[in-house]
Amino acid sequence: MNLSISACVKRKRWICAAVWIAFSPLALSDTGALVADVQFDKNMLWGSEKDRSQVDLSRFSRGNPVFPGVYAVQLYINNVFIRELNVMFVSNESGRDATPCLSPDKFILMGLNEEKLDAAQVAWMNRASDKTVAPQCQAISAVVPSSSAHYDSSDQRLDVSIAQAYLLDRPKDYVDPALWDSGITAARINYALDAFESSNLGHQETQGFAQLDTGFNIGGWRFRQLSSLSRSNHEQVYQRQRSYAQTDITPLLSTLTLGENYTDGQVFDAFGLRGALLSTDDRMLPASQRGYAPVVRGTANSNATVTITQGGIALYQRTVAPGPFEIKDLEPIGYGTDLTVTVREADGSSRTFTVPYASSAQLLRPHQLRYYADIGQAWTPAQNRYTPTVAQISGLYGLSNALTAYGGVLSSDDYRSVAIGNAISTPIGGVAADVTYAQNLLDNVSATNGTSARLIYSTFINPTKTNITVSSYRYSTRGFWSFNDMVQTENARLGGNSPVFGSRFSFNDRQKSRFNINLNQNLGAGWGNIYLTGERRDFWNRPGTDTIYQLSYSNAFKGINYSLVADRSLNANGTRDNQVYVSFTLPLFPSDSGSRHYLSGRAWHDSTGSNQAQSSLSGVVGEHQQYSYDVSTTQSLGGADAQNIYGVNGGYQGSAGNVTAGATTGKDFTQANLGVAGGVLVHSGGVTFGQTLGETVALVEADHATGARVTNSVGNTIDRHGYALVPYLSPYTRNDIELDPNGLSEDIQLESSTADTVPRAGAIVKAHFETSKENAALINAKMLDGSPLPFGAPVQEAQSASNAGFVGQGGHIYVRGIANKGVLWVNLSATQKCAIAYQLSSPAPSSGGLTSMPQATGVCKPIE
Repeated sequence: MNLSISACVKRKRWICAAVWIAFSPLALSDTGALVADVQFDKNMLWGSEKDRSQVDLSRFSRGNPVFPGVYAVQLYINNVFIRELNVMFVSNESGRDATPCLSPDKFILMGLNEEKLDAAQVAWMNRASDKTVAPQCQAISAVVPSSSAHYDSSDQRLDVSIAQAYLLDRPKDYVDPALWDSGITAARINYALDAFESSNLGHQETQGFAQLDTGFNIGGWRFRQLSSLSRSNHEQVYQRQRSYAQTDITPLLSTLTLGENYTDGQVFDAFGLRGALLSTDDRMLPASQRGYAPVVRGTANSNATVTITQGGIALYQRTVAPGPFEIKDLEPIGYGTDLTVTVREADGSSRTFTVPYASSAQLLRPHQLRYYADIGQAWTPAQNRYTPTVAQISGLYGLSNALTAYGGVLSSDDYRSVAIGNAISTPIGGVAADVTYAQNLLDNVSATNGTSARLIYSTFINPTKTNITVSSYRYSTRGFWSFNDMVQTENARLGGNSPVFGSRFSFNDRQKSRFNINLNQNLGAGWGNIYLTGERRDFWNRPGTDTIYQLSYSNAFKGINYSLVADRSLNANGTRDNQVYVSFTLPLFPSDSGSRHYLSGRAWHDSTGSNQAQSSLSGVVGEHQQYSYDVSTTQSLGGADAQNIYGVNGGYQGSAGNVTAGATTGKDFTQANLGVAGGVLVHSGGVTFGQTLGETVALVEADHATGARVTNSVGNTIDRHGYALVPYLSPYTRNDIELDPNGLSEDIQLESSTADTVPRAGAIVKAHFETSKENAALINAKMLDGSPLPFGAPVQEAQSASNAGFVGQGGHIYVRGIANKGVLWVNLSATQKCAIAYQLSSPAPSSGGLTSMPQATGVCKPIE
């Protein structure tokens, strides 16, 4: 009843709302032991005293009744959502209600500490698939001491309360690997097609570019190939970028890749490899365990509350038992500052201590391991004259809160390298330092061995709010070659590009030193931010220095965002290129419709003396913000080549893909572009078109729900075949997929509007939404003597004896799933029934312009 009425309310039918309001006190009650007996005052009902006396509300005296059967519920343990599952409800001792009875697999999902449970119950939970062993299910309190279950039928939520001692010590966001979904067998294609046509001083040129990302998933394996095709007036080029197969190695929290891909670049420089790559995937860890954070240790003298803050922001709060405690699931913010730990005892006393915190990319949590192992042939998409066999193994291990050790070994036919380093968390920041020694064994190399040293620093300076995210320096001796440099240079030499390996005309510039920095300085409330990024490089095999840096300032004033940017680049030939920009963005026409419009302006000056200004009007519009537009004009300010340039661009983000188009015109030139991009999924149910697919996606299945909107992405709706694609999901964590039922026809009902899934990386998971296609109708009936039917009386379909609804106020009955013509039974009491013969009318437009549901009138005649 609840689900039907709530679904009806979403469709804004006044009679459904009336029935729902009448029953709302009941819906807010609950079944089970926690709900006390209540009595309803019949005097509050409409009608005569005789009419009210016929109403039987005893069935609702303990809330909404739960009848025996299997229900889809949202399982929560200690107020933490676990997953959606089907649970059996059986009659309790009173016989007036049903309570949850859980099978062994349901108990295993709860993460129980089996060492604290009765041995017989543990054996029952871990039994094999022997269906003959009784009982098939048990109440939670029969298996776990001091536990209870509470079911809220209005929200379909089952809350289980378990003492912490009977649960495994897991992070609060832990997701059992048993829930990771490998998905369905399906083929997927991403396509991006772009065409350009330009005319400049009478010369016309057409260009086209197509990129394809194809793949196939089967049995936990993901096969992928990336390729591109470009075409112009002069040539056509096809390039296969990489092809590989990938699967998870769950016990190792790792991913195995076979084929053509790229190494990680964590310890050694990244390079292309055709072979096997095995590496840990940090995404398989709970979110609270990813990245670096120290373990906080302390001692509580009583049941104490531990609060951990960083930079004044509360990160963690938990009550701990007396004795030593360890907190391992922190999620510090940014590079942050030291952690402040406050232990407040039961008597109100408290003490505070500090845990040093400064992060770098190489720092890991204590006892956490990250490794990479690769073997195969060196590979690049464009050059394959030199493909030596190569093997690499590297790793990082957290030794303590403050120290992580890392290193690796790389060996090839003509190359050897070893690296070792440490990352340290210090009071002044995170520091990582490493040294790499390499030998290049090719005959035509003048310097055969060398070393490269690297220093990385990151910190957050709290007093000045200065965030240095990455600052690094690397120095390499003349004889040092990275493996990637060696392979590419030998490929170039074999192709005739360079006769001497060590000459300045080598394919790759060999770096001597490099320094780079990224800095963010917050100037305080209302004063904005300053950003600085920069890089400086020099080389062994060519003179000169490359320098690039950018300094920018951004702020906002009364809704106007503005920024100033200065760029400078200096290459080895001494050529300088300076550019200065100033820009602003002003929101226009604020509204609650979701549409957004902006007026933007930009002006810049460069080293050639060019001065230009640009203004544009842009925004997104549409009921679901699926349309975008941009109209701009650019004007040269002074100079002999001054001209005006006009441009217009538009885009549509639809359920079956994205379309973009634009045109630009100026003095002596015009240009036009058209682009189409999207994704295609071929599965057992057919072919489904959608937006460009990310690594991990979902196929939404909802029969007959054409037009229902998938709220997880813009412009995405269920197609006429009952399918839609969700293009982006987060792997190894919970994803909620939601459908908006607005727009569905009256005869379609969603049994649930949300689905929960935990996909593996690269999986194509199916999110199935149960739907029912049943007629919804309103029956207006009276008793034979003209009096109204008893409020709350159950109504059954006579032929099947199935429940069809309840009598609402004034004798109105909202029913679903009935034939156009038939008989309904109304249960007046435990021993009396009456029958309504009805004939549904055809829907007709209502006064409000909506289509009304079929209706019928009738008289309920007593059944002899």
